Order: sequence, then C-alpha cells, then structure tokens
Amino acid sequence: MKQTREITFTQVCEVEPALWGLLREAREIYRNKPRHLNTDKVWYNTMKPKLVELVGIRANGFGMITSSDAYDVTYSEIYNALKGRG
Repeated sequence: MKQTREITFTQVCEVEPALWGLLREAREIYRNKPRHLNTDKVWYNTMKPKLVELVGIRANGFGMITSSDAYDVTYSEIYNALKGRG
C-alpha cells in the first residue's frame, strides 16, 4: 500500500509564493469573464503553462515543490478558482 503525505495549497505557496498571484489571477479572470469565455481554453493556453513553471516536475526547485502531490493540489486549487468553484 502506498503511503501518501497530504500537502495543502498553503504549504506549497509557502515554498513558492508566486502561486498566490496565479490564484488571484484565476479568480480575477472568473470575476471579469465575458459570458462566452471558454475557461478551459484560458486554462490550457495561459494558466497551466505558468503553473508548470512554478510547481511539479518541471519547476525550478527541489523537494516538495517538484512533487506530484504539490502539483495536483495546486492544479486543483487554481483550476477550480478559474471555474468559479474556489
């Protein structure tokens, strides 16, 4: 059985504070979006490329910030904010 360590978005942001800015940006886009805006397109063309620079295996860092758990929790938090669910 695989043991997992639960990582929170706040813990990830303590290591990479720029993620707070990405979360604010996602919330701002949602708040000001035109009714027809395709948020998935915004996610894949704008937000996700910024995310992978900051967290996950392609991030410039070491330790927890490059873990798949850190990437997963951050992806979920920012994507949900862009969709208006967080």
